[in-house]
Amino acid sequence: MTIKKEENVLQLVIHGLEEGHLFLSFDAIEQMQKREIKFSDICEAIYRSEREEHKDTYLEHPKTKRWSWRFAIRGKNDVGDKDLRIIFVIQNPKVIIVTAIDLNRRD
Repeated sequence: MTIKKEENVLQLVIHGLEEGHLFLSFDAIEQMQKREIKFSDICEAIYRSEREEHKDTYLEHPKTKRWSWRFAIRGKNDVGDKDLRIIFVIQNPKVIIVTAIDLNRRD
């Protein structure tokens, strides 16, 4: 059984951020440290983001064996030096960031 794909993804992410329901996965924290991405960069990019619906995926979580949609948005931080792709899952009301990638970096 496929889970219905959320429609108002960007609005849900902004609402999650503003209501304190935006969380980072352990993997996201590790990757952000390696990639020198701050939580403030992510928050700034969310307000300047656009959907990247073609990057959405429907995957099974390897540990929990639960299926879920992973959504993608892309935006820049305030300074504009980080062009971030942010991948997340929605577990209403929670928004959980799975990873963040700075597309300006080559590593």
